Amino acid sequence: MARSTESATARERARQMQADQAKKDKRASLLLPVIVVVLAVVLVAGMIFWAVSRDGDEVAFTEGPAPSVANEYGGISLTSSTEIEEGADLGTVDAESTPERDENGTAPREEGEPPHLVIYTDPGCPACQQMEQSYGSTIAELLDQGLITAEFRSVQVVGSPTNYSARASSAFACMAEESPESYKDYLTYITATYAQDELSNDGLAQVAQDQYGADISECIEDGTYRPFSSWTTNQAGETLAQMGVQFATPTVFIDDQDYGLDFMEALGEEIDAYSAEIGEDAEGIDIDDEDVDTDAQTEDEAEDDAVEAPEDDEEDAEDDE
Repeated sequence: MARSTESATARERARQMQADQAKKDKRASLLLPVIVVVLAVVLVAGMIFWAVSRDGDEVAFTEGPAPSVANEYGGISLTSSTEIEEGADLGTVDAESTPERDENGTAPREEGEPPHLVIYTDPGCPACQQMEQSYGSTIAELLDQGLITAEFRSVQVVGSPTNYSARASSAFACMAEESPESYKDYLTYITATYAQDELSNDGLAQVAQDQYGADISECIEDGTYRPFSSWTTNQAGETLAQMGVQFATPTVFIDDQDYGLDFMEALGEEIDAYSAEIGEDAEGIDIDDEDVDTDAQTEDEAEDDAVEAPEDDEEDAEDDE
């Protein structure tokens, strides 16, 4: 009788174990699709983060090379519309460790030297767009006549979901390094045409190729000069603040004097003084002020006016920026 009871108990245990295992198997079969979905979501999120990091995450672009033609303030100086001055050969820069300065590399004009423009500009800034549309060709003509020199410091003031200002500023540096004769025209064309109609990386490279025969696609795609662009921006904010000058775009210095968009009249006076010193005149160039909105774009205002990416560029922004 005892054996019969033990056998029954053993069979009951076996049945219970089988039932328990069946429940486990059922739970596992139900959880498997959930696990697969979760893993897929994590994978997609990781890919999105990677894509965004390449295009927009400042942490991903903090340290890297500066173009050899850049000076110690991040500026690129022109002696004509197609000739760039020798740079400071900065090597590697760290956007999170910019030099502390109490001045921004401007100085009074010396007698016999042409007026020098220093322009803080943002490729996504509407006021910069107006400036380039109104004065870009005039500045090029004055450069080519030797009546001025000009220095562009491309900064990131205007925010956008695709970090357009950072990407386009980097593209300008790519052009300055790889095709310096086209740098000024490219900067003017991109700013005047696309400041409020953001281009993808492919679009920035395509304009360089189609308009100027310059292949800077790899430089743009790799974000080669994104750290340099951030370094220039951070340095501009610090030095201008120390000088008591509001960080806005465009900010224009003529020699050591600060102007906004309303700089052409003062520039004409400086050119007249320089022309008298050397016995030459500006031939056939109208340097009067035009009807331009002279409200520069400040850093705070730029955040309020952040430009949304065009719908047809969203896929490019996700894929390759």
